[in-house]
Amino acid sequence: MWLAARAENIGMGWISFFNPEDIEKILHIPENIKLIAYLTLGKLKEYHDKPELEEKQWEKRHSLSEYIFMNKWDNKPDNDFVNVIRNSKI
Repeated sequence: MWLAARAENIGMGWISFFNPEDIEKILHIPENIKLIAYLTLGKLKEYHDKPELEEKQWEKRHSLSEYIFMNKWDNKPDNDFVNVIRNSKI
C-alpha cells in the first residue's frame, strides 16, 4: 500500500499514538473486529529524506539485519547475505 500510495504522490502514515479502545468506540467498530493498523492517507507537499519518527528522534532506525531470518525465526543469515540484501536495488 505504501508503494502504491507513493507512486500516486500520496503520503501514508501509520498512527501509533492512540488507544485502540478509543478508536474502536469512536468508529463504532464491532467487538468481533480487531484493529491491526490505523493509517492516514493524503496529498503531500514534499517527502522527507528520513521517516519522521527518526527525524524527530522519537525512534531510532533499526538495523536491517535485526529483521532478516533464514528458514525459521531467529536463524540469522551470514553477513555476506545481509550485505547483498542491503545493497540490492529494487
